[in-house]
Amino acid sequence: MEEVQRQRVVAYQPGDQARALLSETKLVLMVGMSGVGRDTIINELVLRGAYYPLVTSTTRLPRVNDGIMEQNGVEYYFLTSDQATYNLEQGGYIEVSPVHDHVNGLLVEELRRAHDSGKIAVSDVDPQGASKYHQLSDSVTAVFVLPPSYEEWMRRNKQRYATDEDFAVAWPRRRQSAMMELDMAIHDPFYHFVINDDIAHAVNACDEIAHGAPLDQTAQDKGIALAKTILVQLRAE
Repeated sequence: MEEVQRQRVVAYQPGDQARALLSETKLVLMVGMSGVGRDTIINELVLRGAYYPLVTSTTRLPRVNDGIMEQNGVEYYFLTSDQATYNLEQGGYIEVSPVHDHVNGLLVEELRRAHDSGKIAVSDVDPQGASKYHQLSDSVTAVFVLPPSYEEWMRRNKQRYATDEDFAVAWPRRRQSAMMELDMAIHDPFYHFVINDDIAHAVNACDEIAHGAPLDQTAQDKGIALAKTILVQLRAE
């Protein structure tokens, strides 16, 4: 990514019409550390028929996942650098961020499709993205998903790698990301915490939150306490 484009991404703010669209669209953001089950929860919510899974855009090239090439409009909308620049100049993004020298963001036209569907838009984002959305509209709902314990989370993470050596190589970066994500979640007051100790229970909890159920303070306190415990364990490594 050229430095000029990076500066545009960092400085980007959506226009008034895009902000109005965001405020008028029911949007639920699924946030959490890698390996906590966000994708599974989103997939289960979509199967219920009341949710629109948002597809974000990226300037990276499609790649092969589990032997299958990513498809445009499925995993991402794959844009060229010139297309990203055009959207930056024309206010075509709702939210956009630099990610590993690529431009990743939610296009206004994709949020418009979600709005017009009459369904609840749902997407997974990192804590920085969630903060950006919350600054743009306080109508956005953010759910922070947690594993049942540090030990179970580590087990799930290790299962994603073919060998212990592969995990050891990836772990330092994942550990740093997890500490940052937990610290932000603990201090940002807009999160609803859901512990994914049972997938059916977690999906039901997220569904209730998405439909405006009152804040469950007991669940909040339990979630914050667990997040703090995992953060302490990570820092002690």
